[in-house]
Amino acid sequence: MIKKILIFLLVSALVLSYVPPVLRTWINSTFGELRLGFKPHFHMGVDFSTWEGNPRSGIKIVAVEDGELERIEIDPDDLYGCVVVIRHKDYKTVYAHLSGFSKDMKTSTGAGISAILRDLLARYGVSEDVWKMKLEEMRKEAKRIYGNAYEPFMNEDELYPLCFKEGWKGKPKKITVEFPAGEVKIKQGQVIGYSGASGNVQGPHCHFEVRSLDEEISYDPLSVYPEMVRWIERPVKNEIVLEKIAIDGKVYDYSKDEVYEFEGEYPRISILAYSDYSVKWYRYRLGLKRISMSVNGRKVYEIDFGEISREDFYKAFYVYDEELSSLKGKYEAWYDLFPKGKIGVVRVNEISRFPDSSVVEIELFDYFGNVKKVELKLRRK
Repeated sequence: MIKKILIFLLVSALVLSYVPPVLRTWINSTFGELRLGFKPHFHMGVDFSTWEGNPRSGIKIVAVEDGELERIEIDPDDLYGCVVVIRHKDYKTVYAHLSGFSKDMKTSTGAGISAILRDLLARYGVSEDVWKMKLEEMRKEAKRIYGNAYEPFMNEDELYPLCFKEGWKGKPKKITVEFPAGEVKIKQGQVIGYSGASGNVQGPHCHFEVRSLDEEISYDPLSVYPEMVRWIERPVKNEIVLEKIAIDGKVYDYSKDEVYEFEGEYPRISILAYSDYSVKWYRYRLGLKRISMSVNGRKVYEIDFGEISREDFYKAFYVYDEELSSLKGKYEAWYDLFPKGKIGVVRVNEISRFPDSSVVEIELFDYFGNVKKVELKLRRK
């Protein structure tokens, strides 16, 4: 009996610690991936699918843990779209690409934030007819697909969706509503918004970030919340794939028996590698968490996506190959394993002149605990 009680208490502690931002979900994009929208940049968070992988707007987005509402951002045309930022003790969490905000977020007096948002509607001349039309479109589509299981916006009379691109008559570049510390308390699991496709996205989902309190650094969310992967749908397949390599720009199918020739002080090694991740009937190519390269047993280069600074946000091509990478149709982000400029995610950079003949060992790590080791045999021409 005592053992059962201890197990129950342990499980309860895990349950109460935090939850994923979408309650029925899985991961379809990881931290540090290459993005080409607007201008090339790093993906600074983790993307969670909405409604079991189907890209649907209006799915409830919840706070992963207790905190305070820091601000709301409204800009359907911006990179992040419409955003909720929650302040916690040691960091902030960010929920982006929303289609609307929850009326359940209340001030210290018990008043809902709906009044503030409705004031913005009136101030910037947003047409309620447009929002009602968009909402009805969402309801009809969801009713057809999911029946009564779908729960979109609960009361459109109190709060219309704000985060569609249509309907604005005179919106400024960006609307930011900031809340004083302690004014709006947020509880773990509380609905804070609804999934959407505001901002620069291909379809509805929840983009989730963890930032430092000064917002100068974004952290890998799966390191801050390591148990989160246990809450989501289990993959039917998850392995690291090294598909191709390039030496000095020349592309090869990888073979451990091949001897690859190079010129110069050291070879410019690039790899097309990813985490092959399948859930139910969906298949994703996800970015890797860490890549380490050693020459004859000595580590000379390492990329680690544990955290990325705002200063490095647009330096994606310092670690990804600009000529070989392509995101058209499928995710083909090539990692460059040679110096290209100073950037924080390169933790080790001790590449010097290679021996005329050497064995290069590359270790690949993904976000799900998988590790893959490969060897390249190299010879100077």
